[in-house]
Amino acid sequence: MFIRMANFIFQEVLNDLMDYFLLSDSENLLAYKNEKQLSDDLIYEFTSNDSGDEVVQQGIMIALAGIDNLPYTILIKTENEPSELAKEPHCLVHHQSGYILHVVNNKIALFTMPYLRCFTQASIDNIEQFKPVKIRLINGWYNVAVYMGFLKGNEGDEPCLEFILKKEAEQPQFYADVQYMYQLGN
Repeated sequence: MFIRMANFIFQEVLNDLMDYFLLSDSENLLAYKNEKQLSDDLIYEFTSNDSGDEVVQQGIMIALAGIDNLPYTILIKTENEPSELAKEPHCLVHHQSGYILHVVNNKIALFTMPYLRCFTQASIDNIEQFKPVKIRLINGWYNVAVYMGFLKGNEGDEPCLEFILKKEAEQPQFYADVQYMYQLGN
């Protein structure tokens, strides 16, 4: 199935009062959990052993820590275009390259930590139903750059998180800082 690459904009996205955003092919994450025989409580698993770093370094999930509790505009670009936040008059605060993402079910979603508390097929169904940030993608490997800052507009500064996904022929090298904090300082 061919899915056209495009740019996506989602507005007023909240982080459910926990300072993380997660980007993943959630069914791939569930397959990882089942293969590694992890408990349904992935928050516990990811904080009590190396599986949290492993899942990020293997491209199963991108975990962004330090996310302030603000309404965000989420930009996801899958075309080879420069960052919107890096352009004038916007204000770029954070930029991290070197994330990787493996898409195996033609879709990804941005979701929050509470979904990891009991991560089952029901969680994925809830993400599909209730989370506004989800897109369809061509299966394969993506090199991902993350930008965060403020979009300048008529209504003032608007917190923004931008993902630029570049399709790769094979698994790219992971080199992002998994401990990086994406705080905006408000």
